[in-house]
Amino acid sequence: MALSGNLRTMLPGDLLQWLSLGQKTGTLVISNKRVEKKIFFRNGRVISSASNDPREYLGQFLMSHGYLSEPELKKAMEVQQQSGILLGKILVMIDVINEPDLVRFMRLKAEEEIYDIFLWNDGDFYFVDDELPQMEMIPLQVDVTGIIMEGTRRVDEWARIRETIPNEAVIPQLLKEVDYTELEEVEEPIVRAIDGKRTIAELVLESRSSAFTVSSTVSALVRHSFAKLVDPSTQKLKKVTEEQAAAVLSPAEFNEDDEILSLLSGAQNALRGRDYEKTQRLLRPAHDP
Repeated sequence: MALSGNLRTMLPGDLLQWLSLGQKTGTLVISNKRVEKKIFFRNGRVISSASNDPREYLGQFLMSHGYLSEPELKKAMEVQQQSGILLGKILVMIDVINEPDLVRFMRLKAEEEIYDIFLWNDGDFYFVDDELPQMEMIPLQVDVTGIIMEGTRRVDEWARIRETIPNEAVIPQLLKEVDYTELEEVEEPIVRAIDGKRTIAELVLESRSSAFTVSSTVSALVRHSFAKLVDPSTQKLKKVTEEQAAAVLSPAEFNEDDEILSLLSGAQNALRGRDYEKTQRLLRPAHDP
C-alpha cells in the first residue's frame, strides 16, 4: 500500500494527478459510508473503474441513457448468471447495443463514477501498487487531466445548482411543454419522469441517473422558466397556517343552550356568595328570549 488518506486532506484532483504524474499501475479504492469505488490505473492512465453503488452498474447506466429497457436488462442478467459472461458482451451478443457504443458508454460510466467523487465532502482512500483485477475488463483509456478539469468544473456548478435547488426534497413541476429533441440522451428520461409529484430524490431513482445529473437538468429547466420548484415542507406549513386562520375567522357554531347553562351556573355561584346584584345581572340575559 503506497498511499492512503482522507479526501479532506487530499482532494480528488490532487490524488488523481499524483497517480498520473507518477505513472502508477494499481488500484485506487475510495469509500464514503457504504459506497466504495475502485479506479484502475495502468502507467498513470485510468483503464477502468468499478462501484458497489447499484445506480452506477452498467445496466442502470445504459437505462439512464435510454439504451436499455428493464425487460432487456432482466433477460441479459439471466443469461449472465447462467454463462458468467460479462454483461456488456451479452448486450452486444443479443443486439441491444453495438460494440463501439458499448465502449463509449463504458468510458462515460467510468468518468461519471470518478466525477461523483469530486462532490464528496469526506472519504477514505488507499492505493495498492501493481494490483489489478484478474477478471477480464473492456480496456479503456481515460485521460486523467480531462477528468480533473471536468470534476473541478462540476464542483463549481454544484454550488450554483444548490442556489436553485437547496435540497433533494423539493418537487419540480413543468410549466410548459419541453422539446425532447433538444435534450441530451441522459436528460430525456429525467424530464419525462417529472410528474409534479416526484421529488428530486425520487427522480434520481426513477431515471437511474446521479443526483448531480438530475439536479443539473432540473436547474436548467427552472432557469429557463420551463419548470418551477415546490417545497413540500413550505406547502404543508402554509396549509396548517391557513387552517389555523380559518379556525379563528370561522369559530364553531354558536350553541345558545350552552350559553344559558353557563349563565345559570354563574348566577348560582353568585347567589351562594350573596352577591345579589351579580345574580340578577346573570339571570337577566338567561331569561330574555
